[in-house]
Amino acid sequence: MELNKISFDHIPSFLIGNKSFESFQQNHQKVPVLEFPNRIDSSSKILSVRLLAYNHSKYISECIEAILNQETNYDYEIVIAEDASTDGTREICIKYAEQYPDRIRLLLNDRKNNMSIYGKPSGLFNSIYSNFMINSKYVAMCEGDDLWCDPLKIQKSVDYLENHFDTVLCFGNSLLYNTTKPETQLERMVHFNECRTLTSEEVLNTLFQTSNIIYRNGLIDKYDPRALNILSGDLLLKVKMSQKGKIYFISDIKPSIYRVHQFGSYGPLGKIKKLQIDISAYKYLISYISEENTMTNALKNNLAWSYLRIIVLTLFQQKRIFRSDIKGFYRTLFAAGPQFLFFLVRRVIQLLKKILPINHESFRTKFR
Repeated sequence: MELNKISFDHIPSFLIGNKSFESFQQNHQKVPVLEFPNRIDSSSKILSVRLLAYNHSKYISECIEAILNQETNYDYEIVIAEDASTDGTREICIKYAEQYPDRIRLLLNDRKNNMSIYGKPSGLFNSIYSNFMINSKYVAMCEGDDLWCDPLKIQKSVDYLENHFDTVLCFGNSLLYNTTKPETQLERMVHFNECRTLTSEEVLNTLFQTSNIIYRNGLIDKYDPRALNILSGDLLLKVKMSQKGKIYFISDIKPSIYRVHQFGSYGPLGKIKKLQIDISAYKYLISYISEENTMTNALKNNLAWSYLRIIVLTLFQQKRIFRSDIKGFYRTLFAAGPQFLFFLVRRVIQLLKKILPINHESFRTKFR
């Protein structure tokens, strides 16, 4: 079956004249993105599931089937953004697009469009481009190696958002599965036991994974040239959305499976590199929000904490300390003020609990 090139004439009408999209295309698109033929009218959809796929051949069928099996009282579309995989993922996606032309829109990117982060290929172009292609009221996110386990996941989320207009993003829990250590037990990523609205600090420090997020579309920018070297896209999304309304955790959604393996975005990165990525994100977000509020205070605390962790790690691993890290820590410490001391005490206590687990019941029994 012949593929349709997305030229100016084929771009959705809601994007024609969109200056941000035009700027993104001019700066980063080298060759056209292809869209597989479908029979979908995107303007009529309540929700779009944005599925990013790259070299996920082992998992992509299971992932797509779980999305197709969602039970809803509204119509939704699946927008699969396939990033020119080399392991057969693209062929699997095409098979599903052929089988479900009324449900699946398949975008086929070319690696010539790839945008590097820290000198390495990334999925950034694929992610931003697919964001622009969505015009539904709500967006659900997933990646091709993740798995939804609740057939009512998006129904429960949309029901809550429809009835709580002050909430802009909701999410459920995830179970962390390390594919390099399959014998290890699945680990819950969110440790809340009940539904709740998150504070700024909880938004920043809670590891709600991308495949669990559903949010209101059109509230924040889809392309910001200042953020192109930041790998933590989920962090940017949740913090930016928190400036538009409330973030809510739904406890009765069955946890999704989040796989960590050698091909994941963070799989091969060391602790110091991850902290450096976080520091870039925190600096950008402080500048982006630009005003003093509970979120910028939380960001400054995290920024100072990240610098401090890098100093300690480099001291132990490399037997030296970099002057730039010392300067970064002191500058951030000055900006954060006395509140950082309380934050630091809490973080140290949390670390001690992990390093030195205490049987609290035995402790209480001993000292009665």
